[in-house]
Amino acid sequence: MNGQPSHHAQTLRRWESAGLWLFLVVILVFGGIVEMRSVFLKRRMTDADDYFRAAWAVRTGQDMYSVVDTNGWHYNYPPLFAILLVPLANPPPDVDNAGYLPYPVSVAAWYAFSVACFFLAVHWLASAIEKLSPAPPARWSRKWWWLRSGTVLVCLMAVGRTLSRGQVNTLVLLCFAGMIALLLANRRFAAGLCLAVPICIKLYPAFLLIVPVLRR
Repeated sequence: MNGQPSHHAQTLRRWESAGLWLFLVVILVFGGIVEMRSVFLKRRMTDADDYFRAAWAVRTGQDMYSVVDTNGWHYNYPPLFAILLVPLANPPPDVDNAGYLPYPVSVAAWYAFSVACFFLAVHWLASAIEKLSPAPPARWSRKWWWLRSGTVLVCLMAVGRTLSRGQVNTLVLLCFAGMIALLLANRRFAAGLCLAVPICIKLYPAFLLIVPVLRR
């Protein structure tokens, strides 16, 4: 009436609400699978062990590029990432682990952090788009939820692979989303800082500097 959408059209339908709760259950179950693959198999099927071992090297003054994880892998990222992960450091099996978080707890914390980065990236970018919209959706409305959940569904396979392997890509994605959102808000310096973080974590984001260099 009076050109306004009905309350029924704005609020989530029952099956949509049920879908969100089901997705939350899937996240928890998938986290259990990641924990099992990362901790309880004979071979740790995760990159997180590599990160945590490099963090141990930083904490103990070792060379982070010389130590290896339980799979024999070397750390091959810039130093900043290992420094940031010092609270989750994991010593080698033959070293006393007193004073360190148990490895299963570190894996669970890393999974929770990675999931949070993904959802925050989606929300940050969606909020930036809404600010540019002539008719932004009301918070918690169907359109508000679908703008976010639709993005999640599109990225689900790639993000699921990243989470299952304990990789750092969701943190990089968060920084990219922040860079785009801040550019849309014409906050160029802050956007540059968002780009600087993933460059200090992985090498390939540095190629994005080609764009501002070409545009001067």
